[in-house]
Amino acid sequence: MAGAGFERMRIDADVLIFPNPSENRITLVINQEYSKNLRYTIYNISGRAVESGKLRSPAQNIDISSLSSAVYLLDVYDRKENGLASEKFIKE
Repeated sequence: MAGAGFERMRIDADVLIFPNPSENRITLVINQEYSKNLRYTIYNISGRAVESGKLRSPAQNIDISSLSSAVYLLDVYDRKENGLASEKFIKE
């Protein structure tokens, strides 16, 4: 498993998630330098992937309304599965 701890090479990219905490939607903003051909995976506190998708722009809205209230980890990967960033957020 490449997520929830990055077993592969990790590159630090500037990532911002807001609002945090959030009820229905978060916005993920990533440094323009890393913003092409990326995907994200959201993990619950147990490390199980609960949602994933492709990032289509440096600032993207992600619907989290179907997630239960909890703390989550959002990991961003490039097309070679290198971990670029990892950020926690709270779903209210």
